[in-house]
Amino acid sequence: MLAEPTKMTEGNNACNQSHVKPDDDSYEMSLFPAIYSLVFITGSFGNLIAIFLTYMYIKQKNILGIYLMNLCISDFLYLMTLPMWIVYTRNHDSWNYGENLCRLIGFVFYTNNYTTIMFLCCIALDRCLAVAFPLQSLGLRRMSVASAACAFVWALLILSHIPLVTHPQLFNDSHNHKVCYEKYKEPWVITINYFRVFVGFLVPLCLIVASYSCIIHIVRRTSVVERRQKVKIISLVVAILAIFVVSFLPYNLLLLVRSIKFGECDLDGTLRSAYRLCFTLTSLSSALNPFLNVFVSENFPEDFRNVVMMLTRCLTLSKCCKRLDDEVQQKCVSNMRLDGIQLSTMSTSL
Repeated sequence: MLAEPTKMTEGNNACNQSHVKPDDDSYEMSLFPAIYSLVFITGSFGNLIAIFLTYMYIKQKNILGIYLMNLCISDFLYLMTLPMWIVYTRNHDSWNYGENLCRLIGFVFYTNNYTTIMFLCCIALDRCLAVAFPLQSLGLRRMSVASAACAFVWALLILSHIPLVTHPQLFNDSHNHKVCYEKYKEPWVITINYFRVFVGFLVPLCLIVASYSCIIHIVRRTSVVERRQKVKIISLVVAILAIFVVSFLPYNLLLLVRSIKFGECDLDGTLRSAYRLCFTLTSLSSALNPFLNVFVSENFPEDFRNVVMMLTRCLTLSKCCKRLDDEVQQKCVSNMRLDGIQLSTMSTSL
């Protein structure tokens, strides 16, 4: 998935991997699987809990809950591909699961990487509208609008990545390894890369920074929020921005450089290790998103206990599921309202 070719073939559209793949990649065989494993364990648990919580919020007509639910689903689908890549990187980047699974896993992996970015952008915009324009934005902040926006994001990213499943993705490299998603430098790949960088990353980055900067400005100047709460809100916003930048900026910058320098195999070889590391870092966001966007509510411990109680009782008393589900939803929504802004994680009424 990550090793890069260097010998130019098919009209100088691909490079032979042997030129850039180091003979000693033992540290990558240990480091990358370790990172993926930690992200998979932490992120899977966190996103599953977050999905249950946001489901309850959605049933109570919470607008932000729709964006959070789609974010959690996107992250969870992304995380479900990691076990395959763990085995792949541990096996000297050799794929043993066939062409069809290579295409499917890679498609889900890449698509959900960018749907995550888009949903983080939607969440930032919704929070900004709720804080800066609470009355003027009522027409935009509706369940139908949020659902339509999420449907558009899914459609846009899925359709833009369709070529990943219509072109062959499994090839033999110079070491006789079956490599998955490593036939780089084809024109259609470059086109997708530009789309990813500018539409899938740069535009959302600008909107996210602008939205959270607006929120910080409003929080700092308001007089109805205690100093302790101001520090908490600003710290949370800074943490969200920092994780986003660390996770996605380095990878997309290198992706842009490699796309601009189309066919320069020596550059690919020079950037290979940095590119692989930056690519691995993109997985961090999927593990941390639930903790930064859902679990930061002051009432999360009680909400979590309510969810665990519902799941535990439903496993043993299935007939009581509906009643318990309604009871837990009411408790969670009651807690949610105590936070002031709907799931905005600000725990105050600005």
